[in-house]
Amino acid sequence: MRKTIIIYFNILLVGIILVLYLPTHINTKQPDNAVYTVDSDSLSAPYSLSSMNLPSSEKDVEYTLRVGLYRELRQATNKAQSIRFNAPLQVIKATDNQKEWFFILVGRYSSEVFAEQAKQQLQNNGVSSTVSAWPTKPNDR
Repeated sequence: MRKTIIIYFNILLVGIILVLYLPTHINTKQPDNAVYTVDSDSLSAPYSLSSMNLPSSEKDVEYTLRVGLYRELRQATNKAQSIRFNAPLQVIKATDNQKEWFFILVGRYSSEVFAEQAKQQLQNNGVSSTVSAWPTKPNDR
């Protein structure tokens, strides 16, 4: 009986020492708001930058934040994963003069004022962006 008590005491003592001296666990899981989507339709049939011209009517425009323009999808998705912001993130593919580009778009805003406010919040998080006006429905690719 005495041996059992000494063994339990030693196990308890070793456990306390390990808790005090081992490093704490760092959570490396991505937060829920770091979710992004890749426009799969644009991967197979990229948007033409010329087809994304702004419409003549202000009501057909919505605003978004363009965080980056990348040559490779991997670069765009790596950047999109690192953005911590509570707005939809989307990666789209576009072409211009036979060159392919990947855009990261953040949010959809009904007015330029709302987009500018979101831009400031992103900037406070260390992410630079540009307010862009996009047609609500891009023309045929």
